[in-house]
Amino acid sequence: MFRTCLAVLILSAAAALSAAPLDLTDPAVTGGKGVSLFNRTGRVKVDRLGVWNVWPDYTGIRVDEVELDGAPADFEFTFSPADTALAWLDGHLFSLADASGNEVLRLDMVRRGRFRLAFAGNKAVSRPQKWDCTVVNWDNLAPRKLTVRLAPGGAALLMDGRTVVKLDGPMPAPGSYRAFLGQKDDAGRGALGWYSSFERKPAPAEFPEPQPLPGKPEWSARVDALERLFITPEMDQIPFDKDRIRAKDARIAAIYIAVDGLWYRLLRGLTPGFEFFLDELEKLAAAVRAGELPDEVYQVGGGTPPDRFLTPGDTDFYYGDCGWGLAAYAPELARLGVNLVSEHIWPEAVLDAQGKPRDVMLIRRTMPQLEEFEKYNIAFDLMIAPYTPNCLLKKHPEWEGAFFGLGTESEAENLKRQTEEWKGRQAGHGFLKASVIAPDYREMCRTFLEYLLAFVRNSRMLVAIDLANEVQLEDYSPLMQQYFRDWLRRKYGSAEKLNAAWRSNYASIDDVLMVRPLVFDRTHPVRFWDWVLCNREAGTGHFRFLHELCRRNAPGVPTHVKHLPHEFGTPWYEMGSNARNFYDYADGIDRKALAGLTEIIGTDSWADNAHDESGRLSSDVPMQSAYFSLLRSYQPEKWIFDSEWHILRCDPPATPPACLDMVMQQNAVHGLRAGTFWLVCPGNGQHLELSSTAPLMLQSGLTGAKIRSKREYFNALASRPRRFGVLYSPKSRYVGGDLHSLRLLRYFEAGMFSGAELRIVDERQLIGGEVTARDLDLLVVLDTPLPMEETPAALRKFAADGGKLILYGDFATRLADVDTAVPFLRRERATPSQDEWLRRIRRDAAEFGLAAPVDVTDEQGRPVYGVEWHVGRLADGRRVLYIANMSKETRKLKLSGITGLIDTDTGKAVPAGNIELPNWGTFIGICR
Repeated sequence: MFRTCLAVLILSAAAALSAAPLDLTDPAVTGGKGVSLFNRTGRVKVDRLGVWNVWPDYTGIRVDEVELDGAPADFEFTFSPADTALAWLDGHLFSLADASGNEVLRLDMVRRGRFRLAFAGNKAVSRPQKWDCTVVNWDNLAPRKLTVRLAPGGAALLMDGRTVVKLDGPMPAPGSYRAFLGQKDDAGRGALGWYSSFERKPAPAEFPEPQPLPGKPEWSARVDALERLFITPEMDQIPFDKDRIRAKDARIAAIYIAVDGLWYRLLRGLTPGFEFFLDELEKLAAAVRAGELPDEVYQVGGGTPPDRFLTPGDTDFYYGDCGWGLAAYAPELARLGVNLVSEHIWPEAVLDAQGKPRDVMLIRRTMPQLEEFEKYNIAFDLMIAPYTPNCLLKKHPEWEGAFFGLGTESEAENLKRQTEEWKGRQAGHGFLKASVIAPDYREMCRTFLEYLLAFVRNSRMLVAIDLANEVQLEDYSPLMQQYFRDWLRRKYGSAEKLNAAWRSNYASIDDVLMVRPLVFDRTHPVRFWDWVLCNREAGTGHFRFLHELCRRNAPGVPTHVKHLPHEFGTPWYEMGSNARNFYDYADGIDRKALAGLTEIIGTDSWADNAHDESGRLSSDVPMQSAYFSLLRSYQPEKWIFDSEWHILRCDPPATPPACLDMVMQQNAVHGLRAGTFWLVCPGNGQHLELSSTAPLMLQSGLTGAKIRSKREYFNALASRPRRFGVLYSPKSRYVGGDLHSLRLLRYFEAGMFSGAELRIVDERQLIGGEVTARDLDLLVVLDTPLPMEETPAALRKFAADGGKLILYGDFATRLADVDTAVPFLRRERATPSQDEWLRRIRRDAAEFGLAAPVDVTDEQGRPVYGVEWHVGRLADGRRVLYIANMSKETRKLKLSGITGLIDTDTGKAVPAGNIELPNWGTFIGICR
């Protein structure tokens, strides 16, 4: 039932309250004598759930003439949090005021399930409480009886027959009081949720036993010791400065979050890695207590407002986390240096069982969170994740497709299961179970987005919309079969020409039927490549549809697509294996087209030490850097946002903080201007969950603050000219085996340590004239067995226009019926030696005027494999030098080509231009 009221509504005059409980789900009670409902909007809602205190109509309840006579009393109320375990926000829950309006007792909700009790001039905060998770549906609310007891000697909050938090103090004087629930005043929204009953009743004079510590006694005792040292009742009230990040404050914030994370692991019985997490937290806590750590201050102000996020005119960098309910930790995240978070909303959260929109998730979580982020100047990236809701999957069970990643079995078992489960399916892969060209799927997306975006589009903190999550498209439905046949007609025109190309014998193009075994068969390269191109066309059409929906319904908010980083394939898996087929196939993702479509270049990439096969490096960031080079090559004026940033591992063997610091900087140098780590969600239990690993949580924030404080330098480095081209052939990558991709990745890795600035160029960029001899002084072609038919002519034009070409290996050996002659200036065999590649790249760079203006070598003048460096130019003409050492050992480095060098950390000159860098060490200097 809704009732319209004034901004502060008093529904009745005060009257004596009977001892009977108040049923706050009954409009007759909430509208009766002695009970008042009030809010700022003039709208209140009462129904079977109780009094609603949710966005935007935050509502408070006042109960008048609550009598105290000096005897022990219990105040018992039933409360259903809006979104437990994930998105609890701070707010007033219950208080008692005397006739003059002075609070004699107050209970607040603080962070994720903690309670703060204020009584007799003191405050205390409880440990996090375990509640069943409620997220989406109205019917899964978990009301709990909460009891506040006043008795001789103090006041306490009781739950489930135990004392949760207690303070000593005298009983309030006898007299008439007022009780308040939910929103208390205009300063805050109150504890979000539903209040369904209230009762004052006589109580025993004693307090129950305290709650026992959860989990393994040894662990819980150690966590409790940290709790007593660092967790304070004012934990939600510590100020922050959005323009200055202090390391001292960041350390305390990281400890707060980590303590919460460990309590939640204990409450849920999540034991993997626990000893490691606890040891790491205790080390950090001991160093903080001993005062051993410097209190650096990072000046991060001066950036642009978030409404220009990563678009022209924005010079800032954005770093943070993705997860669920992150606004609950907004104060800590802000003090850590976080200025960006990414969260998702999926159709099932917005559409009911009939596919009709509803505001459940939005009023319970999303909109209050956006308000909280605005208070702390944290930008919000919304991943719309258009997964098919159950109401549509019931209509299309054939879309269930293949899924890997539940984490319940080993990778091999999961891959075997997904292969078996595919039988009888027609579409769906990974998280997205859909035929994205189906009219009813598109109508669902339209309904979902038109409803969702109307809520969020006016929030100042909504800075970007992610159109997908790790999307890979797999579709053999009748609609897709017809789409492919129509595509073949446009390309070939007749079955005769199709048969000639495919070496097939179809009587009609209408007879073509693509099933999974055919699609995974790369021994028929023309057929496979046609499917790749058609599927990419369909995929790009899907994202254009979503992008245009967002532009119409949230104008001005830039979009991006979080696709997986499989552009160069997954050559660490055997070709034809279950893993290779799952991760690396014709997935419908055209990264070139998507980079041109959206305002931001989106991705989901990694550098987590899992794919470095050389064994020579202490980080596998070269593969990621090659991928970033290609993405920036597609659209040099745009910037990369990795909204599921996998550059660390949290449980043993965890990424060392120094490695994380280096890789974050390297990513910035290679064009990543925004990144949100997967995952921050205390108690989630994933091995990638960051919050329990306090040193990594801290490092992620402080490195982000450091990069932001040096944004001028990192922008100059990321904008450095790159005129040394390396050809990438998508067709050779898909149907020419792994040789081309592996050669390209190894060549680029060596190039990172040469000083030359490599730019990976897609053959389609040459064919389309997007990259010409005016853009590159040299283009290197590596083993490319099966380029696109137009590529040889594009290379000839490049040479005719003055471009210089070098071939290492073979070119177009499997390309038939095409003139493959190309005027390469030099042809040499490829080499398996990374040191030889490094030598050749330095030689070629010097020959064609592409050598770095600063040379970084060992003391004998030799290049160091594993030491990366780049030179950028600032607006005032000064040069900025960046060096990173991932060579596994400390290096003494000689710098040539400079007459002076200033360390930007210290502001001091570096003697003789020589520096020493430890493994994972970095250096930024101004040189002349």
